[in-house]
Amino acid sequence: MNPLKKPNGIFGSSGNANEKEETLNHLRSIEAHLETLNAEYAQLKSEERDVGTEESRIKGERDRLQLQMKKREATMRKIATKEQTIQDLNTDEDTQAEEERLNAKLRTLSNRRYKLILEIKDIMTKLVTIAMQQNFIIVARLDMLNQHSKLHNQNHAAEQEFRAMRTKVNDLQLVYEEVGMAARAAKEKAQKEAPMTPELKAIFEEFPDELEEIEEAINEAQAKADLNHSGNNTVIEQYEKRKKEIEELEEKMATSTESLNRLKAEIESVKSAWLPPLSALVRRINESFSKHMSQIGCAGEVGLIEDEDYDKYSIQIKVKFRDEDPLQALNAHTQSGGERSVSTMLYLVSLQDLTPCPFRLVDEINQGMDPVNERMIFSVVAERACKPGLPQYFLITPKLLPDLNFTPEMTVLCIFNGPWQLPQKDWHPDKFLE
Repeated sequence: MNPLKKPNGIFGSSGNANEKEETLNHLRSIEAHLETLNAEYAQLKSEERDVGTEESRIKGERDRLQLQMKKREATMRKIATKEQTIQDLNTDEDTQAEEERLNAKLRTLSNRRYKLILEIKDIMTKLVTIAMQQNFIIVARLDMLNQHSKLHNQNHAAEQEFRAMRTKVNDLQLVYEEVGMAARAAKEKAQKEAPMTPELKAIFEEFPDELEEIEEAINEAQAKADLNHSGNNTVIEQYEKRKKEIEELEEKMATSTESLNRLKAEIESVKSAWLPPLSALVRRINESFSKHMSQIGCAGEVGLIEDEDYDKYSIQIKVKFRDEDPLQALNAHTQSGGERSVSTMLYLVSLQDLTPCPFRLVDEINQGMDPVNERMIFSVVAERACKPGLPQYFLITPKLLPDLNFTPEMTVLCIFNGPWQLPQKDWHPDKFLE
């Protein structure tokens, strides 16, 4: 603190000594008072800082108390709700009887649930057995298909060999007829050169009556005559050779025909083992597919295409989406992309009853569909998936139409992902509820 300047007019030589002393005393009193004020100011500043600290503490305590008050109010509301529930229960005429009845019902439901669990266990055991049997059947069917393919190839080779033999037999038959004509011409020539005599007639009566045997005897006689007259030996040799070849070919053809018939019988036997069950399976798929198509105001059928070549067997799906159109095969040229998606999804739904499994998963089947078809497909899938006794059904899709028909058996899971999402470490549901 700076000292006060002394005014020249007060402390002059003409001033009174007493006034001067009083003035100095008054100044000293003022200086003392200023020092006191400065000390009080410093103390007030310290107290102000303490008050600020206390104010912050009190503010934090106030926030904490307000939070506790909110919790208390929420707790009081819960207590009031529980008290109202208790009061409602106490207002019943016979609460204990109602409790006993509910406990009895609960025991009954528990017993029923236990029995159902045992039944589910038995069913699962049967399902495992059926699945193993189905696997055995599939393996046996693959083995039969391989055997059928092998028999089909053998049959094809036998048919080719049979046709080749038939051609060769026909060629030999022509040669045989040419030789017969030559023999008959030789006979006529012999009759002209050697007329019939009683002796010759007696000899001819000893010949057989069958034409083939007579022709053989004539050929033998002609051959002997040709030999006696030094005729053409080449014709006789050719005849004997061709005759032997014909006999061998006829024997081989008979063996091939027998083998062919046996192979055909085996093919028919194998075919009769798998074709009727396959046809029955296709009929079941057709009934289910037609039913689902009719539910959406359309028509469709599933059929088995049979062919002599078993590699060309196939399943054909025909659909009709407009009343004025006929049933047409499902392909990429006739139907639109949405119609093909609808047909494919309904075909898969039709296969569900025939293929037991623990769950099914379909990914984005509604992509490319118009809203009408998407709504119809969702309705059909929901109806099929929510029936009791069927496996779980998972439908993965990036979007759904509004106002779809959801049932209590459905669960909707929304997955949020991306860099803008809250980190896992900051995910506290309890704080969100506050």
